[in-house]
Amino acid sequence: MLDSSDVQRSFAETLMDCRDICMVTATILSRTGPMSPAIRQACADACRRVVLSPEFRAQNPSQQNFISICMRACLTLAASANR
Repeated sequence: MLDSSDVQRSFAETLMDCRDICMVTATILSRTGPMSPAIRQACADACRRVVLSPEFRAQNPSQQNFISICMRACLTLAASANR
């Protein structure tokens, strides 16, 4: 089982992964036009990784709310890159 510092480090790495996929999504959208279902799904999958770990859920059930925050941020970034 991960200790608290391992969980925080892993959560931070996952946030960076989510940020990275959001940036890639925004870059792709800026070239391809409207959001496709595949791009939306890639963004959702990246954000969902934040809450997949049982350690995260056990330590902070409220972190499950992060998936919706991450998804909104990801899609907002992607939409703004497409303007």
